[in-house]
Amino acid sequence: MKRNWTPSQKNAIDARRGSILVSAAAGSGKTAVLTERVIERITDKENPTGIDRLLIVTFTRAAAQEMRERISAAVSSLLRENPGDVNLINQQMLLPGAQISTIDSFCMNLVKENFQLLGISPDFRTADESELKVIKAAAMEKAIESMYEDGGESFRTLVEVLFKGRDDSNLEAAMEKLYQSAMSYPFPESRLSEFAESFRDGKSLSESIYGKRLISHLKENLTYAIETSDEILSAIEGDDELTKMLYDAASTDKAQCEYILSFLDKGSWDEARRALFAFSPTRRGNTPKALKDDPEATRLTDLRKKNTDRIRKLPEFMCTSEEEYRDDMEFFFPLMESLVTCTKRFMTAFSEMKEEKKLADFSDIAHMALSLLVKETEDGFESTDFAKEISLNYDEILIDEY
Repeated sequence: MKRNWTPSQKNAIDARRGSILVSAAAGSGKTAVLTERVIERITDKENPTGIDRLLIVTFTRAAAQEMRERISAAVSSLLRENPGDVNLINQQMLLPGAQISTIDSFCMNLVKENFQLLGISPDFRTADESELKVIKAAAMEKAIESMYEDGGESFRTLVEVLFKGRDDSNLEAAMEKLYQSAMSYPFPESRLSEFAESFRDGKSLSESIYGKRLISHLKENLTYAIETSDEILSAIEGDDELTKMLYDAASTDKAQCEYILSFLDKGSWDEARRALFAFSPTRRGNTPKALKDDPEATRLTDLRKKNTDRIRKLPEFMCTSEEEYRDDMEFFFPLMESLVTCTKRFMTAFSEMKEEKKLADFSDIAHMALSLLVKETEDGFESTDFAKEISLNYDEILIDEY
């Protein structure tokens, strides 16, 4: 029985010549749409695409297997209707070798097929967690010991700041966190260098990456507080008793939030900070006897209290002034530089130890695959010649849940 697709689903199935992003809720049929798109591509009467010229990436192995089975069932069904269709016969023959897999499997295959370009042993294997734990501990110890030898005063200060008990557990935890963060980027070492440099970029707090995030958060909360005050003011309009009780309080809350927001809009961190710390909610009017058990009065007073409580929590996001921030950055830059250097040494030692044992983890495989396809440049990154070459093997790349 042929499925009835919605107009949006049909557009996603039929669209050609360009990139397509399908955004929809869980269970809405995204995988089914992708599968149908594949089926229509390979069974197109006028311009069919071979299943071997599609790269299909799924989130799990189970999803890959299910998609392969769905495509196989659809082709078999069409063949029963048209047993002499040469294209369908070809697609059925090509299907077992079709590239339908998880991203991990795709990367693994790419690395194994091109080990010589990477300069690695062809018989490497994926390390298990117990092996990685032992190697990682040894690599971390080697990196820290080397820093004790030549890390200088900044490293000793870093150790003092992070010191706990009689070991370097806090330092190791900081290195591990920095390492994991860096490895989530295409070029980990460059990311580590950027992290260190962010502590001496010379920008004011409001212009820094940290300040911009804080300002965005503060603006979002203050805007919400203003909208809540407007909701209260709108609800009490025309009601004399509610107006006496809440108008001055809600109006003052709104005015103070707008005042703080005006400084944030101008990037004036210190002025916004002073205004926020000076926030003082006006005492609301007494509740008239007639409104003591009134549901609307109770709702609005509760809404106002939650609103002021939210605003009172915001100063913790502006705990430092511009001058204090500059002093902190000046103090912490050499420490962060030492932490980054130590983490880079750990990364090098970790890679060398794994390579010596012909081991790799999933992150290594992903980065090796990436290095085959992308190279870093001054302007960002660009495709390698190898990537351009293998791209000729595909007419379309389809990704289910990226």
